[in-house]
Amino acid sequence: MADNYEVFKEQIYFITKIDLNSYKERQMKRRIDALIAKHKITSYDVYVDILKKNPVMF
Repeated sequence: MADNYEVFKEQIYFITKIDLNSYKERQMKRRIDALIAKHKITSYDVYVDILKKNPVMF
């Protein structure tokens, strides 16, 4: 993913109050990348937009 993972983590925290820094980065990034690929989402930004519109979607 070309998007910045650090910015993504901040956005996720703002939306969900889940601190992704509390998890092993390589493993968390791999799982998130697999999830967004599975749903044919093109970037972290698009995923964040989807979560903003429907936080229970994923």
